[in-house]
Amino acid sequence: MRTLPLLLTAALCLPVVACTPAPPAPPPSAETQSAADLTAALGACRAQLSDLQAALLSLKEESFIQKAEYETRIQDLLEEIAALEARLALSDDPETPTDRPVSVTPQQPPSTPSETEKPPTAAFHFEMRDGHAVILAYLGDQPHVQIPAAIEGYPVTAIEDNAFQDTSVVTVELPSSVTEIGWFAFAGCQSLTSITLPASVESIGYGAFDGCQSLTVIAPADSYASEYARSFGIPHKEE
Repeated sequence: MRTLPLLLTAALCLPVVACTPAPPAPPPSAETQSAADLTAALGACRAQLSDLQAALLSLKEESFIQKAEYETRIQDLLEEIAALEARLALSDDPETPTDRPVSVTPQQPPSTPSETEKPPTAAFHFEMRDGHAVILAYLGDQPHVQIPAAIEGYPVTAIEDNAFQDTSVVTVELPSSVTEIGWFAFAGCQSLTSITLPASVESIGYGAFDGCQSLTVIAPADSYASEYARSFGIPHKEE
């Protein structure tokens, strides 16, 4: 009978180890927290870069689709013009019909050109917007292009997106009526060496001169076009 009290006494004298709580984990050091923040920031930057690259690719794909649609439309218009010119050639009426299409207009050469020096001709696909003419595409094959200030009596105020893209123009001069140049308007014009932009230009779209490695912008001092060229590192001359 004395054995049970002795066992209880021995058990009570044992050190209490199992019931002692574990010490709390030390907080992360400043270096560990900083590394984690940097990793998270880099991940966010990579995701944003991927989104921007995807958006740019989508825009370029859209520009190629638009260009294909322009070319198809241009071909249709040229065929319509040829048919109308054939009908006019057979007509005895010297007056020009008032209902003829105005989607394409050529620059008329002088009436008495030199035999050895023919004047350059150019044609443009355009449309009317609120009483203004907007250049949609360049149809000519001349290297030196001077865009007219007016077409069919309407002032030319804008060069639309992709209008001159991938053409072989060498020099281009815009009239003082133009205020806007669209996205990728002259992109891919590898032969383009100079473009004259008036002080009236107030907006130049994204990638307007993308791929024009030999380009020099000629623009009035302190104009929007001059500041644009300077900000994007494009060689420029001030008038």
